[in-house]
Amino acid sequence: MHAKVKFASIPRRPSSWVPRPRSRAMATTRGKPGNASIIGMKTFTLRIIAGVVTQVRFALSSKQDWNKMDGDFDYEEFFWTIHDLFDDQELADNIIQHWNKVVFGNPKPRTIGPAAVAGPSNLNKIKAARAAQKAATTAAPVS
Repeated sequence: MHAKVKFASIPRRPSSWVPRPRSRAMATTRGKPGNASIIGMKTFTLRIIAGVVTQVRFALSSKQDWNKMDGDFDYEEFFWTIHDLFDDQELADNIIQHWNKVVFGNPKPRTIGPAAVAGPSNLNKIKAARAAQKAATTAAPVS
C-alpha cells in the first residue's frame, strides 16, 4: 500500500478509506468518526508524524506482536530519530501543513467544537455498575 494512503487513513474515519458509491441507492451510513475526531486531533504534530511512521514500519515488518525491540531494531530510538529529523522549523512547518491539507483538507489547524455526548460515558456506566454491585453485596445477608 502506498505510504501516503496508509498515513492519511490512520486519523480518518473508516468510510474514507474506500471510495463512495456513485448512486444514492448504494450509499451506506458514514460510520463512526475517524480517530482524529475521536481524540480531538486538530493538527498534525511532529510526534504524531513520528508515531505514524513508526506504526507503518511495524506494519511492514513480519512481527505479529508489538515490542520495543524487533531483533536489533529499536522502535523507540526509531521514533525519536524520525522526530529529530525535523529540527529545521521551516521544514517541520511545511510538512505539518502538507499533512494537515492531505488529511483534513486545510493546511491550517482545524477547530473542533465540543463533542456531543448523549448520556453517561462508558467510564461512568462502569463506575455505576461497580457501585451497584458493591451495594448489593454489602446489603446481602451472609449465610
